[in-house]
Amino acid sequence: MRRALAIFALLLLATPTWAQTPTMVHHIWGGGMDGGSLNGGADGGNGIVMHVDSKAGLAGNAWVLCMTYPAAATITSIATDQSQTFPTAAVSINNSGATLTTAMFVLPNLTAGTGRLTVTFGADVADFQASLTEFYNVATASPVNGTTSANLFAASGAVAAGSFTPTDDTIDNLIVQCALDVHSGHTDGSLTQALPTVGPGFTFAGADRRLAGAVQYTVKLADSGPINPTLTFGTSGDQFNTVAAALKSATAGTAPAAGIRVVRMIHSNADSSVATFTIPFPSSGNTLAMVIGYSTANDSYSTVSDSLNAGNWTKTADVTDAGQSFYRENAMTGDAMTITITHTSPNVSWFILYDITGGATSSFDATGRIDASGTQAAANDNIVNAPDYTPTTNGNGITIANLVMGTGPPKDNLGAGQTHDALWYTGKPDGGTLDSGDGFAHAYYTSSAAQNWPWSTANTVNSAWWGSAISFKEAPAVAAARTLDSPKIILAMDDEP
Repeated sequence: MRRALAIFALLLLATPTWAQTPTMVHHIWGGGMDGGSLNGGADGGNGIVMHVDSKAGLAGNAWVLCMTYPAAATITSIATDQSQTFPTAAVSINNSGATLTTAMFVLPNLTAGTGRLTVTFGADVADFQASLTEFYNVATASPVNGTTSANLFAASGAVAAGSFTPTDDTIDNLIVQCALDVHSGHTDGSLTQALPTVGPGFTFAGADRRLAGAVQYTVKLADSGPINPTLTFGTSGDQFNTVAAALKSATAGTAPAAGIRVVRMIHSNADSSVATFTIPFPSSGNTLAMVIGYSTANDSYSTVSDSLNAGNWTKTADVTDAGQSFYRENAMTGDAMTITITHTSPNVSWFILYDITGGATSSFDATGRIDASGTQAAANDNIVNAPDYTPTTNGNGITIANLVMGTGPPKDNLGAGQTHDALWYTGKPDGGTLDSGDGFAHAYYTSSAAQNWPWSTANTVNSAWWGSAISFKEAPAVAAARTLDSPKIILAMDDEP
C-alpha cells in the first residue's frame, strides 16, 4: 500500500498542472473590409465595433486581438465597453511596400461582463481585418513573454513566424500565431486560394480561405526549447504577414459555465465567380449553423455539407426576399473540418458560421423558422418585431436572428441580452464589405417566453426589411459535458518549420 501511495505521489509530481492550462473560450474571425477590389473601392470608415458572445468576456480572462490595417494609419484607441484599454501592440510587421500592418494586441484581466471592443483610428480606413480570441488561465499582469514576426513570400505555402524561445521558458506558455495574405496590398482575397492547414501540435482558433488567413494556438510546456509557429497555405508565392506571441500561463480567469454557448463565429463571404466552394470551419461544438444575409433572389444557396458528417445540412424554408439559413444537429466536429457550399446564382454574399457547444441531440426548436417584414417610415428608424419569436421548448436555448434590408445597414440590437454579431463602423455603407448592409445577432433564453427582436439602423433612406429567426435547444446537463476547446500541448519543437 505504501509503495502504491509513493508511486501515486510521484505521478502527481510528474504530471503538468492541467488546472492552469490556457484554454480558449471564444473566437471571432471578423472577415475583411476591402477598399480595393470589392464594392468598387467605396468602403471605409472608423470606430470599428466587435461584439462578443454574452457568455464570454469573463472576469480575469485575456483577449488576443489580431488586426491588419493600413500601415500609414494611426490607432487612437482600442477600448472595451468596460473602459479597459488595450496596451500598444505586443508585436507587429509590415508587408513589402509598407502598405499593410499586421499586429497583435493583448488585453489581460478582463472586467466581468465585457461585451464589446471599439477600434478607433486617427482617420477613416478602407482596409481592415480582425480576429478576437479569448483565453482563461493566462497571467493577469504582463502576460506577453516573447514575440516573433515575419513578412514573407510563401514559396512552399509555409508561413513561419520565426523561431523563438519565451523569455521565461521555465513555465508553460500559450503560443498564439496570426497570419494573413497581403499580396494585393488590400484585405481582400478570393476562393481560388488553397485551404489553410494548422501547424503540428496547434489548434485552429479560426481560419478563412477567402482571405487566406488564420489564427492558431498551442500550449508549450516549460523548458521545451524554441518553437517556430507555422501555418501552411497552398497559395504558392503569395506574400503574408504573420505575428506570434508567447503568453504566460497562470491559474487565472474564469472558465465558461456548462450549457449551450457559441464557441466560434466565422464571418466570410461567397464569390460571384465560384458556384461551389470549400472553406475551413474548425469547430468543437455539436450544433452548427450558417446564416446568410442575402435572399434567394440575390444569391440562392442550394446545399451545404461538411467533411465529417454524412449528407447535407438542413436548410430552413426559403421566404421571398429574406435571408437564408442552414444547420447541422448532433454534429461531429474537429479542427480540420471543412464545409462545401453550392450557390446556384453566384453573387458576392455574406454569411456567418456559428460553432455552438451544448446543443441537444435534436436541437432545432420545433417552432422552426419565423419571419416578419415591413418598411421603415423614415431613414434611421428603429425596426421592431423583426421578428417576434417564441420557442416551443420551456428551457434553455439560443436564438439566431437575421435582418435583410433593401438599404442598410443595421447598427445594433436593442433587445435585452441580444448580441449584435455583424461588425459595425461609422461610415458603413449599404453593401459594406464587413458583413454587407444586413444584420446578424443571437441571444440566449431560459424559457418559452416570447422574444422581440428590435434593431437600430443607420441608413440614408427608408427601407423595406425582412427579419427571420431560428433557435436551438440546450442539451440535458449530463449530455452537455463537452463545452471547452481542449488545447493541444507541445512538449518540444525544434526551430524548423
